[in-house]
Amino acid sequence: MATLVPSIYSALDAIRSIGDDLGLRLWTVTLTKRVWSGERPGIGTKTDTTFQLFNTDSLGNLHPVRVKQVSRGDIIASGGLYSNQTMRCGPMTPNYTANGISGGVTTANLDPPTSASPTELFWFIQGPGIPSGGAWYEKAGEEAKAMSFYVVLNRSARKP
Repeated sequence: MATLVPSIYSALDAIRSIGDDLGLRLWTVTLTKRVWSGERPGIGTKTDTTFQLFNTDSLGNLHPVRVKQVSRGDIIASGGLYSNQTMRCGPMTPNYTANGISGGVTTANLDPPTSASPTELFWFIQGPGIPSGGAWYEKAGEEAKAMSFYVVLNRSARKP
């Protein structure tokens, strides 16, 4: 029974990819991790690593994840943590390898481990209802369940 959940990750991820095939995944979400060589951000040289949030179909193709604006009820229940421009991204499938295809995301993808060097994280969303060219966000929260991850992002004026 312990192997049941991991064995269905591939099928679950493929099902989550169908929305893109139907033209329903109009947003792209990218995380940029910036590590500085100096003693604080802005000092020294920077090294950027980017990661796009995705679902993987049964052929190994990547598809953007579902993105939606949080509801008014969620905004009220958040006690000021969420706003009208807060977006909820997911579900994303936990990391797996099945039938020669690797997919899913890890918590390290969604919340990259920091190092001794100063590190900054920048979230970027492009799509309908967002200003032309996209907008920058900061992570307000993350939900991890047995078969899915979600990331909640608040609009931010902070950008790289």
